[in-house]
Amino acid sequence: MDGIVTASLSSEININESHSDSSDHWYPNEMDFESDSDDCSASDGSDYDPDDDHQKGRGANSTLNRQQQGPRQKKDKRKSLGEFVWAIVSMNHLLQLFKWCPECGSKNTIVGSCVMGLCVKIQYRCSNRKTPHSGTWTSSPVSHKRYLINILFTSTLNLCGIGYTAIQAVMAAMKMPFLHKSRFISITKTWFNPVVYNFFIPIRDAAISQLKTRDTKILSGDGQFDSPGHCAKFCVYTIMDHTTGLIIDFFIAQKGLNFEELERAGCRELLKKIIAKGVSQLKFVTDRHSGIRAMIRDDISFSTVTHYFDIWHLAKSIGKILKELTKLKRNESLIPWKQSIINHFWFSCRNSAGDPQTLIQTFHSFLLHISNSHKWTTGTFSKMRGENLFPNFSQVVKCAHGKLQKIQLRRGAWIDRKSETFSELFDKMTNKQLSEDIMHCSEFLHTGSIENYHNVRLKYLPKRIAFSRETTAIRSMIAIIETNRNIPTTASSLQEPKMYVRYSKASAKWILRKESKKKDYTYRGEILSKIEAHFFNGTFEFADMTEYVPKNTPKNIATIPKPSKEEMVKKYEARKRFE
Repeated sequence: MDGIVTASLSSEININESHSDSSDHWYPNEMDFESDSDDCSASDGSDYDPDDDHQKGRGANSTLNRQQQGPRQKKDKRKSLGEFVWAIVSMNHLLQLFKWCPECGSKNTIVGSCVMGLCVKIQYRCSNRKTPHSGTWTSSPVSHKRYLINILFTSTLNLCGIGYTAIQAVMAAMKMPFLHKSRFISITKTWFNPVVYNFFIPIRDAAISQLKTRDTKILSGDGQFDSPGHCAKFCVYTIMDHTTGLIIDFFIAQKGLNFEELERAGCRELLKKIIAKGVSQLKFVTDRHSGIRAMIRDDISFSTVTHYFDIWHLAKSIGKILKELTKLKRNESLIPWKQSIINHFWFSCRNSAGDPQTLIQTFHSFLLHISNSHKWTTGTFSKMRGENLFPNFSQVVKCAHGKLQKIQLRRGAWIDRKSETFSELFDKMTNKQLSEDIMHCSEFLHTGSIENYHNVRLKYLPKRIAFSRETTAIRSMIAIIETNRNIPTTASSLQEPKMYVRYSKASAKWILRKESKKKDYTYRGEILSKIEAHFFNGTFEFADMTEYVPKNTPKNIATIPKPSKEEMVKKYEARKRFE
C-alpha cells in the first residue's frame, strides 16, 4: 500500500518495550534514533566581530580558549514532537511498525487495513503462542463512530479559506486519502458552521454596544460583489465603525430576493437593522454611489443619518476628468497643473471645517489661481457661469498661500482665461453634479479601512469561485472575526510601525510603505477547541442563521422555469444539423 497518511501523535504504538530474549521480538537500536546533523541542525548564522571580544571581556585569549574547548557546537534547530498534535507519515513506514505487536512485541500479522477519510484503520493479529490476541489501531481519536481528524481537518481548511477542490488536488497528487465532497460539505454544515456563527454573534454585539456609548457615531459602508463581472449573484454590504475600525455587521443582498440594485438594497437593509438596534444620529460615509445618496436623502427612515462621500473616490473622479482633458494636444498647458489640482482638492476637504460651502468655494478657487489671480471679488465668474450655481465666491475671496515672489509670477505656467483650455476645464469642474458631490466631502472621511477589510474577505471568498449563501455568510463572519481581533488596542500595538521604501508600478515612483504586523490567529484555536469538545461529548451546536440565510432563499437566480432535458436535447440536435 503506497501513499502518505496523517496520524495523530497521541496514537501511540508501544514498540519500545521488550518482553523476552526470543529472536521473534524486535528491539529498538540507538542508531534508529540518530539523525544526520547536516540535515537536522544549522549554525546560528551570526557574524563574528573582533571588537565584540574586547567589549565582552574576552580579549586576545578568546581564540586560544576556543581551541582548548574544541570545535564550536552547532545550534540545534530541531523541534520536539511535544510541540505538535498531528504528523504526516509514509504508509510503508507505518506498516513496518505493525510487523511487531504494539502490546507484547511479538511478530504480528496485519489482518486488514482501510482508510476512513483521512483516518487509517489497521487490524492486526499477534502470533504470541502463550496469549494470542488481536487489536485495531486508528491514526485518529474515535468517538461515537466518528474520527476527529476528519472533523478538525475540514474545519481548519474552512478557517484558512481553503476550498475542497484545491485540497483535493493536493491530496490526489500526494496519493493521500481524503474525504468525499459530500462528506466534506456535511461536516462543514454540521460541525463547523454553527460553532463559527455562535462565536461571531458576541463579537458583533460587542461592537454595536461600544458604538452606542459614543456621542459621535461615524460609520463607513461599502459593498463587495461575488463576481468580477456583471453577473453577480450576491452583494455583501458591510458597515464599519470609522473611529475604531471594528466591523459592525453585514448584509447579503441576493439577485432574485432583492429586486433593486444590489448594493443599494444591501445598504438599505443593513442601515435599517443597525438603526433598529438603537444606533441613531450618525454620520455615514460611502463611495460615490448616486443611488445610496438619493435613498438616504428621500427615505424618512434615515432622517437621523447624515451622508458623506469618500474623498478618495472623488479625487479619483477629478483625476479621470483631468486625464481626459490632457489627452488633447490643445490642452498641453494643463499637464503641469494636473497633480496640483488633485492635491488642492485634498487640501480643500481637510480645511473646510465641516462646512460644504467653504469646501466647494476653496476648491473652485484653483480656477483663479491657475490664471494668476490670487485675490478676487464675490462676483467673479458671474458671466461665465451664467445661470449655474457654481462657482459662487461668497466666503472665499483669496488664495490660502502667501504673497508670491516675482520670479514665481514670471515663471508660472499660467493659463489664459480666454483660452479654450480654460473654458473646457471651467465647464468640467463647475458641473453641478460634481460640485454637489464634492460638498458631500466636507468631513474629510474616507473608506480606506473597509477596502482593506475587503482584501481580507477575498482570502476567504475569492471571486473566481461560486459559493452558496450559507458559505458566503460563514466565511464573511470569519473575515470579520479576523479583522476585529487584530484592531490595535494596547499601547505597544498602537506604536508607529516601521517604514520601508518600495517602487510603485502604478505611479512609477518610489513610495514609503508601512511594514505589516504579524496577525493574531488565536481565534482559530478557540474555534477548533470548541469543535473538539463537542466531538468528545457527542454533542452538536445549534445555530438559527435565518438572520443571514433566509429560509425562502431560491435555489438559483433563474427568472424563467427550467425546461426538460429531452426538450433541450432536441433543440441541440436541431441546431447541430445546420452546422
